[in-house]
Amino acid sequence: METNKAKSIFEIPLAFTDIETTGLRVGYHEILEIGLVVVDQMTLAVQDEWEIKVAPSHPERAMPSSLAINGYHEDQWANAASLADAIQEYARRAQGSLLAGWNVRFDAAFLSLAFSECGMDIYKAMDYHAFDVMPLALEALRENRPPRFSLNGVAAHLGLPQEPTIHRALNGAHQAFEVYKAVRKVA
Repeated sequence: METNKAKSIFEIPLAFTDIETTGLRVGYHEILEIGLVVVDQMTLAVQDEWEIKVAPSHPERAMPSSLAINGYHEDQWANAASLADAIQEYARRAQGSLLAGWNVRFDAAFLSLAFSECGMDIYKAMDYHAFDVMPLALEALRENRPPRFSLNGVAAHLGLPQEPTIHRALNGAHQAFEVYKAVRKVA
């Protein structure tokens, strides 16, 4: 898989990604779910959206608080994909795009490790840049600050719907995209 290096960074699709995990420690905790919304950066038209549940190899390592936030129940993950299958499909769908999201460092760290564990190179699938909506929102809302600076807090401040209490990866990817669109209008 090769990215289209002839395109300007302004023409590369944005792959709004949200990763739900069994905890916060990369290399110890695992990906439970991946949500992806690929958009044309120029028109903001959605080109693809996708989500997948991923079977954890070490559920005993999970933080109970993370499982509660993500709504993890073993029976709902009975048919979950292997990490390898999930990452291969993610790479196919995000091919040539720029990783985007809220606090994207978190998602990028888990994704990079997952690609490596699956014998794949994330930079052969995606552009090596990443775009974080969080600092854009921080700058755009500096004079009109939300009471809580989180994805949900910023969304509420901008009049956007809240993410449900049980976090789903696709909801998070969509919400990051919606906040991005709203903040672009403010900036």
